[in-house]
Amino acid sequence: MDIILKSAQIEDQPLLARTCRDADYHYSKIMPGIYTRLADKFEKNGLPENYGIYILQTRNKSIGFLGFAPLNQKVMCLVGLFLLLAYQRQGYGSLVLEKFLEKLQVEGYEEAILLAHKKAHWALDFYSKNQFAILSGNYEEIKNYAGGAMRAFALPAAYLMKRRL
Repeated sequence: MDIILKSAQIEDQPLLARTCRDADYHYSKIMPGIYTRLADKFEKNGLPENYGIYILQTRNKSIGFLGFAPLNQKVMCLVGLFLLLAYQRQGYGSLVLEKFLEKLQVEGYEEAILLAHKKAHWALDFYSKNQFAILSGNYEEIKNYAGGAMRAFALPAAYLMKRRL
């Protein structure tokens, strides 16, 4: 399976919204409506200004998206990795993650971090299997990570996870 990371364009709004609505399947019990609201935001406002997005493609099909934000020259934050339901649990997530991390390494980044909801056991398992380790579950520590660069992304019910590149 070949994976392509393509920079998101305004015409990708419907895919972003659909993928967010699919994410509600897993997150509705622990974060009710959050991804429906994000889908609405993509439809109304377009692409976000505070982080970048790659559209994930395989065999000329768009299968999801990955959000990312550089915190500094050495640390990249993975804001989100979302696949359409039809492409989940087939190995695409790990392939996307490896491709993204290889790209970061080539660009000179030394670590990738992310937040995973404390009750999202499937996400914690996935990232642990992909060599991310929990750094902290303390909200204040998370906000202050990388000199306070995580303030915009910090969530009170999340673990901060890290992988060295």
